Amino acid sequence: MNKVILFLLVSSTFFAQQKIYVKDYKAIANDGIDDTEQINKAFKNLKDGDIIVFEPGIYTLKPVANGGNYHLLIKNTNNITLLGAVDSDNNPLTHFQRTLVLEKKAKRPPLLSSKNNSNLLVKNITFDNAPHHTTAGEIIEVDKNGKFLKVKIFEGLPFNDNTPFTAANVWNPETKNLKEVPSLSFGTSPANMITDDADQRIMKIEHKDGLSFLQYVKKGELLSWHYGWKASTMVSFRDDSNLTLDNIHIYNALRSALFIAYTTNVTIKNVSIKPKGNQLAMGPRDGIHSSRIKGNYIVENLTVEGCRLDAFVARGTFADVFEVTSKKTLKIRTDRPLSKGFSYDSSLPIEFIDKNGNHISLDVKNALFVGKSKNPSAYLYEIKTSNKLPDFVKKGTEVIPRGLSVRSLILKNNRYKNIAGSSEILYVDNVTSINNTHEKIMYSAIKMGSNLSAGHTGSNFKILNSTFKDCGWISNSANVGYIYTKNNHRTYPNSKIIDVTIKNNTFTSNSFETSKAVLSFNDLNKSLIDKNTFQGFLQPLLIDEVSTQNIEINDNKNYPIGDKKEVKLSVTKDAYVTGGDFQNKNYGNHKKLQIKNSSTPNHNRISYIQFNLSSLKNKEIKNVILSIFLEEKQNKDGVIHLKSSNGNWVESSINFANKPNSSKEITTLKIKASSKKWYKIDITEFIKNNYKENPIINFSIEQDKNYSNLISAYSKESGSFKIPYLNIKL
Repeated sequence: MNKVILFLLVSSTFFAQQKIYVKDYKAIANDGIDDTEQINKAFKNLKDGDIIVFEPGIYTLKPVANGGNYHLLIKNTNNITLLGAVDSDNNPLTHFQRTLVLEKKAKRPPLLSSKNNSNLLVKNITFDNAPHHTTAGEIIEVDKNGKFLKVKIFEGLPFNDNTPFTAANVWNPETKNLKEVPSLSFGTSPANMITDDADQRIMKIEHKDGLSFLQYVKKGELLSWHYGWKASTMVSFRDDSNLTLDNIHIYNALRSALFIAYTTNVTIKNVSIKPKGNQLAMGPRDGIHSSRIKGNYIVENLTVEGCRLDAFVARGTFADVFEVTSKKTLKIRTDRPLSKGFSYDSSLPIEFIDKNGNHISLDVKNALFVGKSKNPSAYLYEIKTSNKLPDFVKKGTEVIPRGLSVRSLILKNNRYKNIAGSSEILYVDNVTSINNTHEKIMYSAIKMGSNLSAGHTGSNFKILNSTFKDCGWISNSANVGYIYTKNNHRTYPNSKIIDVTIKNNTFTSNSFETSKAVLSFNDLNKSLIDKNTFQGFLQPLLIDEVSTQNIEINDNKNYPIGDKKEVKLSVTKDAYVTGGDFQNKNYGNHKKLQIKNSSTPNHNRISYIQFNLSSLKNKEIKNVILSIFLEEKQNKDGVIHLKSSNGNWVESSINFANKPNSSKEITTLKIKASSKKWYKIDITEFIKNNYKENPIINFSIEQDKNYSNLISAYSKESGSFKIPYLNIKL
């Protein structure tokens, strides 16, 4: 067996590095023979400091039997390097390629699973599937009756009927960029796949009840989709420490490309996660999903393209007080079970959040894992603080346990493009995102805060010297604008995002769909917005004044709409209110607006919509059309009234009891039974008479007193393209 022994002097001791050649274990590149057993055998025989060398070419990995947990497994090692070969341009020439059988909703294990390794370096390797579990083609026919479409599948890509139509997206045929519409499908398959012409590679995508997404596609556009998403991640790292990934390429994943969890100190550099050839899409979920990383986390020169969901995710841990045992000692309960042996870094503080969202930080003297709790299932840690606990701390108090999250996260010189989600999800602390490019990102490019059930609100964010282009065309309760802050957590609602600096960035929009708010702030305390450039936006800043404080805005340049002669302005706020027993309840975050008149107060519903024309105060408006999509729900004709509404109102607190008064009637609309259609309303004169004096325009939508059927409209929280908007000619 060939071995090359290198001796390095480290800390006055000799450390031997041996080069182990995997070919000596009969794993031979390009021979087409399954190398799984041979590579795993080499992994099991590794000793501290070994460098395991892979030759140029393809290492074939055959399918794993049902119930298998991995193709390749490396665990419990120290100071190991997995080293592939490169060409003259430093592109990886070593390919780990698993051969798979295409099947419905394939639940494949990771290609490579790493567990409990210390100082692991993986370098110069490509991870891939054969065939790819995704396909794409040109739309050659769209049924006028909404029942089907036909796609000519590109040569070289899978052509398989009776497979799921998951995580589907539409693409511009000229630019090969995502079209600015929603994803056509997500985790479930809304269509059936039928071979229409095998020789011409034409696939028919249909459903007997019709395809609602056909409104977003046209003949000649391109379409991509995946064959499911419930497999495991492509490459998985858990419970490791001092992990480095360098010069890794991934072309196709069945779920996320890389998953990293419960790992301390991570460096990712020169990693490329993107499709190749005419594939269009890489995978149905995240590029890199990292959860509960500790220590320092560095991501540099990362490229992610063609993800259905998010390019990069970093999530930390929320907790609450389980028991106070003394003036300086307590037990905390994490938001979910963690990995066995995941210790608390006692060099980092613990933060307590009071009911008003104030954060009180205390240094930690000692922290120990002390067991598990049930209902809900979680981990318990005993924390001893250096100083006395705040007086408000009691069982159930919200906690951010900094010692279970990253010390710092640096995202540098990264490129994100054509992401059907967000590019950076930052639900941790101490983040610097610098010199990055975000282009064609469907949701908010950068999100800080928390989602409904995972991640924690963080502090100390710096977003610097980065470029954002044509992002955020889908708005809903979790995504507004290019950079978005909000605590969406259902269990820990009081915590704030703290100290966000956004400086020296350029934001550019080239279309109405991407020209909504750039910076959308909720649940934020302290932010500096400095020396940024905004090009093509109507509303650079959208700030929730109730939940957001201490915003400093300096020396930004705004070029709102240039020489555009026509603009579209989406609704800024929307909500409905209900009377009777529900008169004090707020419905500002609902996905549908409701309009109904009833003799029973509990059933009375009035909707409110608001538009902000501040950016047009110095423009002369020629014509304004309000477009609103209405659905009649009870198979009855109806009549509604559009009225101007007095005073301002807050979307998160408006209710029937505090609703603004309606004044002037703008128009009356007759609604046909069971209809679902756009209504176009000329409101030119009303806008001309009001917008310069008060550019915040409010409307109420009320049902005529002689009718009582339910009528609904889409709110901005729905993420639909059917939300109300103004078409304005200048």
